[in-house]
Amino acid sequence: MHRFKQLLSAIFSLRTVVVAFAVILLLLKHQYDVLEWVDQTLFMVAQSITSTEAGTLLWPLNIRGTGWLSQQLMEHGLYLSSYFHWLEVSLVSCAASFLVVVLPRLNLATGMLLVFCLTVSLILTQLFQQAFRQQWYPLGVTIQFLLLGFGVMLFWLLPNRKIQLLTHELQRTKIRLSRSLSQQGQFHDADEVLASCTMTGEALGATYDMALQHERKRHYDQAIAAYERIVEVKRSYKDATNRLNELRKFDSASSQPLGAMDIASTLVLPDKQVGKPVLGRYEIERELGRGAMGVVYLGRDPKISRTVAIKTLSFRQFDSHLLSELKERFFREAEAAGRLSHPSIVTVYDVGEEPDLAFIAMDYAQGKPLSHYCKAGSLLALDRIHGIILKVAEALEYAHQQNIVHRDIKPGNIIYNPSNGGVKVTDFGIAKIVDDSKTKTGSVMGSPLYMSPEQLMGKKVSGSSDVYSLGATFYQLLTGTPPFDGDSLATLTYKIINQKHTAIKSLRADIPAATSRIVNKALQKDPEKRFDSAESMAQAIQKVMDKEFSREVAR
Repeated sequence: MHRFKQLLSAIFSLRTVVVAFAVILLLLKHQYDVLEWVDQTLFMVAQSITSTEAGTLLWPLNIRGTGWLSQQLMEHGLYLSSYFHWLEVSLVSCAASFLVVVLPRLNLATGMLLVFCLTVSLILTQLFQQAFRQQWYPLGVTIQFLLLGFGVMLFWLLPNRKIQLLTHELQRTKIRLSRSLSQQGQFHDADEVLASCTMTGEALGATYDMALQHERKRHYDQAIAAYERIVEVKRSYKDATNRLNELRKFDSASSQPLGAMDIASTLVLPDKQVGKPVLGRYEIERELGRGAMGVVYLGRDPKISRTVAIKTLSFRQFDSHLLSELKERFFREAEAAGRLSHPSIVTVYDVGEEPDLAFIAMDYAQGKPLSHYCKAGSLLALDRIHGIILKVAEALEYAHQQNIVHRDIKPGNIIYNPSNGGVKVTDFGIAKIVDDSKTKTGSVMGSPLYMSPEQLMGKKVSGSSDVYSLGATFYQLLTGTPPFDGDSLATLTYKIINQKHTAIKSLRADIPAATSRIVNKALQKDPEKRFDSAESMAQAIQKVMDKEFSREVAR
């Protein structure tokens, strides 16, 4: 429709009048004496140059009758070349092309200068051919067309220049508006503004930048639409064609909707040819792992070149009527976790929200989760295990003092760096959000293998529940098996609530008796019978280390 309007505008304009005037002039030039006036004048001027007697012909410069010029040409032996007809057609066509194509692209002063130069050139050419080469080249029709056509074009050029300036300013305003809207995250409105712009120059650049943002924000459908608008106008614009082709391949190869995500799925991570997705200001590099709340990614803050771990919470796993409450509690709990400052707790840098998920950016802890050291053949030395649990217990005590309960202590949420013995506990405060929200829908979230009996029964959870989970983690790190296991959630839940765990000494004889007592106390069904705090558990472990391993781990 836009191109059709442009075509109609081109047809019904003064430029069309100029072209039509050129055609009519060529067809009717022999029927009207007035069209020979320029040729008659130039003929007399040329004659006055070559003969002093001809000077009387210069005055008055009136239009001679029909046949006068032909008679003069015969008397002076001047004849029209056989090919001049086509030369004249070519000259008039070139003049018309100049007026309707080149002239509108020039400023007014430059256009006037060029028309003047062309007119003088044609006059001098005709005079030179007659006066010095005795050849007749009647260029009067071309000269008249050039001058009259320029006069007609002025009526179109002057108001059109003002219209073009206004249109250009409106286009720039729309582009600035679209960039401002995109910076505010209002991509739909920004797209609508850009779609109303003519796809030239700066608009192409703005559309390309918008497409890149759609790529990075995982709005791949919108990115494809933006690149298609660019390629339709200019296929060679930057790498738009290549990016469009890659996105189309990526779209057809992806089994899930672009950008869709639930707790078991990951963000769509395309090939290198397609822009890296971003969450907030963080560029997503790759997937690191998965947890109860969602997927964990390795990200990068481009502003300060900081590597971060990004934990995501997909909104798709929750009922829509719970979403508003979930978001409020998520940011409240994340803010509380962000206030924790302990050497054995991962630092929270930032929280954010996307249309389909919320995320937390935190310190990327070097090392591996303790889940890598929970199976026979990969168990750590006893002294290292005691040192790790000691540091985790101290971190839990610090968090409990801040009224924050972890609720999901397990090997996968404890990062251990064997090179320096560093320990980092992750996911503080997050499991509480996921667990509570899921419990309302009738399902259980978290890691049942390490859950306390009261947590599985849906009772109020305190720091004592974290002590139980740490005891279960301690048990598995020592033996390679969890204290309870089952082939179904119901069986596992029953065992945790009702049965006693297998004695740890029966699984590993070299475990100190004091360690066995610590594990047994931490795994008590009744919270009142466990350690009264994580600090008490840490003190008990410290005593075992001082006695059994002949060295003290710095606390």
